[in-house]
Amino acid sequence: MELIAQRLFEWWQSGGDSTSLFKPGFLFRGVSKAVAGEDWLYLSRHGVPWTDVTPLAIVGDRSWGATVFEGLDPVTGLKHRLSWLIRATDDRIEELIETAQIVE
Repeated sequence: MELIAQRLFEWWQSGGDSTSLFKPGFLFRGVSKAVAGEDWLYLSRHGVPWTDVTPLAIVGDRSWGATVFEGLDPVTGLKHRLSWLIRATDDRIEELIETAQIVE
Protein backbone atom coordinates (compact mmCIF):
# COMPACT_ATOMS: atom_id res chain seq x y z
CA MET A 1 0.00 0.00 0.00
CA GLU A 2 2.90 2.36 0.53
CA LEU A 3 3.66 2.13 -3.19
CA ILE A 4 0.05 3.01 -4.07
CA ALA A 5 0.19 5.97 -1.65
CA GLN A 6 3.38 7.13 -3.37
CA ARG A 7 1.85 6.70 -6.82
CA LEU A 8 -1.23 8.73 -5.78
CA PHE A 9 0.96 11.58 -4.55
CA GLU A 10 2.97 11.55 -7.80
CA TRP A 11 -0.27 11.36 -9.84
CA TRP A 12 -1.67 14.43 -8.03
CA GLN A 13 1.56 16.41 -8.46
CA SER A 14 1.72 15.65 -12.18
CA GLY A 15 -1.78 16.96 -12.87
CA GLY A 16 -3.65 13.66 -12.79
CA ASP A 17 -3.71 12.80 -16.47
CA SER A 18 -4.36 9.08 -16.09
CA THR A 19 -7.15 7.43 -14.14
CA SER A 20 -5.68 3.89 -14.23
CA LEU A 21 -4.76 4.16 -10.54
CA PHE A 22 -8.46 4.19 -9.58
CA LYS A 23 -11.12 1.48 -9.71
CA PRO A 24 -14.26 2.45 -11.62
CA GLY A 25 -16.75 3.95 -9.18
CA PHE A 26 -14.18 4.68 -6.46
CA LEU A 27 -15.43 6.81 -3.56
CA PHE A 28 -13.97 10.09 -2.34
CA ARG A 29 -14.81 11.33 1.16
CA GLY A 30 -13.75 14.79 2.26
CA VAL A 31 -14.17 16.73 5.48
CA SER A 32 -17.84 17.53 4.90
CA LYS A 33 -18.76 15.62 1.77
CA ALA A 34 -18.71 12.37 -0.08
CA VAL A 35 -18.65 12.72 -3.85
CA ALA A 36 -18.34 10.39 -6.76
CA GLY A 37 -14.74 9.60 -7.47
CA GLU A 38 -15.12 10.83 -11.03
CA ASP A 39 -16.07 14.30 -9.73
CA TRP A 40 -12.98 14.41 -7.50
CA LEU A 41 -10.81 13.29 -10.43
CA TYR A 42 -12.24 16.09 -12.59
CA LEU A 43 -11.61 18.73 -9.92
CA SER A 44 -8.09 17.41 -9.29
CA ARG A 45 -7.21 17.61 -12.97
CA HIS A 46 -8.66 21.09 -13.52
CA GLY A 47 -7.61 22.88 -10.34
CA VAL A 48 -4.70 25.32 -10.10
CA PRO A 49 -1.58 23.34 -9.08
CA TRP A 50 -0.11 24.07 -5.68
CA THR A 51 3.45 25.26 -5.30
CA ASP A 52 6.11 24.44 -2.68
CA VAL A 53 4.63 20.97 -2.16
CA THR A 54 6.42 18.94 0.51
CA PRO A 55 5.57 15.32 1.34
CA LEU A 56 5.56 14.79 5.10
CA ALA A 57 4.71 11.07 5.24
CA ILE A 58 3.89 8.25 2.86
CA VAL A 59 3.14 4.97 4.63
CA GLY A 60 1.14 1.80 4.16
CA ASP A 61 0.28 -1.65 5.40
CA ARG A 62 -1.62 -4.58 3.84
CA SER A 63 -4.97 -2.85 3.36
CA TRP A 64 -4.50 0.90 3.86
CA GLY A 65 -2.06 3.58 2.76
CA ALA A 66 -1.65 7.19 3.78
CA THR A 67 -0.08 10.28 2.29
CA VAL A 68 0.42 13.57 4.15
CA PHE A 69 1.78 16.66 2.44
CA GLU A 70 1.79 20.46 2.57
CA GLY A 71 1.63 22.98 -0.22
CA LEU A 72 0.86 26.58 -1.06
CA ASP A 73 -2.38 27.40 -2.87
CA PRO A 74 -1.36 30.15 -5.33
CA VAL A 75 -4.94 31.40 -5.63
CA THR A 76 -5.48 32.09 -1.92
CA GLY A 77 -1.83 32.35 -0.82
CA LEU A 78 -2.61 29.94 2.04
CA LYS A 79 -0.48 26.97 3.01
CA HIS A 80 -2.48 23.75 3.41
CA ARG A 81 -1.83 20.30 4.82
CA LEU A 82 -3.67 17.40 3.20
CA SER A 83 -3.92 13.86 4.50
CA TRP A 84 -5.19 11.03 2.33
CA LEU A 85 -6.18 7.66 3.72
CA ILE A 86 -6.32 5.17 0.86
CA ARG A 87 -8.02 1.78 0.58
CA ALA A 88 -7.17 -0.28 -2.46
CA THR A 89 -7.39 -3.78 -3.87
CA ASP A 90 -5.57 -5.22 -6.85
CA ASP A 91 -3.31 -2.11 -6.88
CA ARG A 92 -6.22 0.22 -7.64
CA ILE A 93 -7.79 2.76 -5.28
CA GLU A 94 -11.33 2.00 -4.12
CA GLU A 95 -11.72 4.70 -1.49
CA LEU A 96 -9.91 7.94 -0.69
CA ILE A 97 -10.59 9.80 2.57
CA GLU A 98 -9.21 13.34 2.73
CA THR A 99 -8.67 15.69 5.64
CA ALA A 100 -7.38 19.21 5.18
CA GLN A 101 -6.27 22.10 7.31
CA ILE A 102 -4.70 25.50 6.84
CA VAL A 103 -1.16 25.66 8.18
CA GLU A 104 0.21 28.92 9.55
